Amino acid sequence: MTLATPLVRPRFAKASAVIFLLLVPIAVHAVWDYIEARRLHARIDAIIARGEASAEQGRYYDAVQQYSQALDLQKNNSLAEFRTGEAFFYQKNYSAAATAFRDALDGDLDPSYKWVEVWSHIYLGKIYDVAGERTRAVNEFSKAQQTNDDTGGAQAEAKKYLNQPFTEGSSKS
Repeated sequence: MTLATPLVRPRFAKASAVIFLLLVPIAVHAVWDYIEARRLHARIDAIIARGEASAEQGRYYDAVQQYSQALDLQKNNSLAEFRTGEAFFYQKNYSAAATAFRDALDGDLDPSYKWVEVWSHIYLGKIYDVAGERTRAVNEFSKAQQTNDDTGGAQAEAKKYLNQPFTEGSSKS
């Protein structure tokens, strides 16, 4: 009677088992982290949506509170910063709006809301025009054009205010 020789050498089998036992927890942890990140992202999106609903009803204070909650969960969320800037802009709190728009530009600029970049420049340009700083306004409108992003007619808006300064009451874009 002949004994069959094992296909795997015993030392290799032990090493494989050890590697497997080490890598499985790492893989499980990576999957768990991914799931948690998706949950957090969904929660942030829901909070921002509540803020947007408040803003649409003209309840800007409530909207800012919602956006602040989203920023508590993700400090560099460009969409939450942008929406905060919009709310302040419509309240004519231009200083706070400008800060929020700058923070939006410095944030994550997630590809799903890349349009935030072009519109942040447009709003900053409008704020500078209201403040009588035409040179800075033109610079922002030019930056908006350089993005080549035409989401929501952004390029026409930038061109419009490159040609004539924005004035309060001239447009609620």
